[in-house]
Amino acid sequence: MIKINALFFASIRSLLKKKGDEIELPEKSLIRDLKNELIIRHPELDRAIAASLTAVNHEFANDETELEDGDEVAFFSHVSGG
Repeated sequence: MIKINALFFASIRSLLKKKGDEIELPEKSLIRDLKNELIIRHPELDRAIAASLTAVNHEFANDETELEDGDEVAFFSHVSGG
């Protein structure tokens, strides 16, 4: 098992009313697996997580990025403006 430090920003933080969470996942898990685990724990995040941007250890990442023990994964909403 690996431990991931998930950090939440913008609308995701507003929905959960917390800054982050520590999540345990099987080894060789991907960001996609982490997103699925978060949706299982917090079904209200379904749309927000699906549309979120992610960063692993301060580097943008996609759903196929493999996670390692101790990784910090940030979830934040797309930003729009005008």
